[in-house]
Amino acid sequence: MLKKGVFILLAVLVLQIPILLVNILISEREELSAETETEVSKQWAGVQDIYPPSLKIPYQSKEVNSKGETLLKDAVRVQEPEVAKVTGDVRVTTLHRSIYDVPVYKADLGITGHFELSDDDFAVYKDKLYIYISLGEMRGLEDNINASVNGKEYQFELADDGLRIELDPAGLAAGSSIDYSIYIRTKGAKSLRFRPEAATFNVDLRADHPSPSFGGAFLPNERNVTDEGFDAQWTVTEMNTFGMYDSVFFVDLIVPVSQYQQTGRATKYSFLIILLVFAAIYLVETITRQEVNYIQYIVTGFSLCLFYLLLLSISEYMAFGWAYLIASGMTVTALGGYFIGFLRSKTAVGCTVAVAILYAFIYILLNLETGSLLVGSLALFAILSLIMYFTRNNHISEAELR
Repeated sequence: MLKKGVFILLAVLVLQIPILLVNILISEREELSAETETEVSKQWAGVQDIYPPSLKIPYQSKEVNSKGETLLKDAVRVQEPEVAKVTGDVRVTTLHRSIYDVPVYKADLGITGHFELSDDDFAVYKDKLYIYISLGEMRGLEDNINASVNGKEYQFELADDGLRIELDPAGLAAGSSIDYSIYIRTKGAKSLRFRPEAATFNVDLRADHPSPSFGGAFLPNERNVTDEGFDAQWTVTEMNTFGMYDSVFFVDLIVPVSQYQQTGRATKYSFLIILLVFAAIYLVETITRQEVNYIQYIVTGFSLCLFYLLLLSISEYMAFGWAYLIASGMTVTALGGYFIGFLRSKTAVGCTVAVAILYAFIYILLNLETGSLLVGSLALFAILSLIMYFTRNNHISEAELR
């Protein structure tokens, strides 16, 4: 019996080699999925950056050269808005490439706010004013960008230095305000990013994506995430961004956990599953004195390893929960028939039920986030206590030790 125990421990360790090969395959499939997602995202439109508009004031500055001559030099003063508020409605959809799903989005955005003209602006003011706007991905534009400035309608036009509209300076004076409303229809993939280049920058975003991931320099001041989607609001001022090199914040609109990550997590419990199944068979041997040969242990171990390959391949075509149910059902059925074949007693049914319960328990652990370690530790303690109870009256003779 001692030799059998040593063999079981060595077999469990050796069977981690096929598990390692499955993990390598998982990484390769995940990389291929990521490459496909990147390719599709680039063709659709990549990560979209939303900038508030800027006011550019052309003027001529005076410079004195080394000869004492006064020269006029063209220059531009760039002014950020006092207030910029982005209101957005985002709709996430899924594109299909082969067996892979790539989430992308379309967004209807409104940017409102105002600029304030100071005395310094008019000290250098020439005869033109421009409002510029930038996007991270111009390919994402689905329509012309329209704007309303001080009640007058405009449409942004492409210039050498970006998208701009030329304002009518009539009626403007120092201390006056330039109110604007800009409407953008755009699309993108993976993330929607915001750059708070305004004295006060607000974002009010709604989307039908139920699992957003917020990140960057600022998290939402308020958020409400449901199964139907989310609402999130940010408020960032120039005092918040003072001294910051990168003040960008964003929301990721991607699938939070892929089937490859879930399958990879499942393989982390492979050592535990194989060890417990072997321990159950060994316990049956010890109690019933019915010998199970080495080949039967090895075949059982390979069946348990094959489960992860089944899980990986099936999960590429359907939801992970269904894939887990099918793969575990196939494995339990095959092992149940095998146990009946070599145990030839009612204990085979008990072992089969134990394997099914074990797979169900591992699935529960996979769906737990912070409590998986605690639940797993308590379950192992309970299993060890059962083993101690059933083996309390068994004695190993010196002959068995040899």
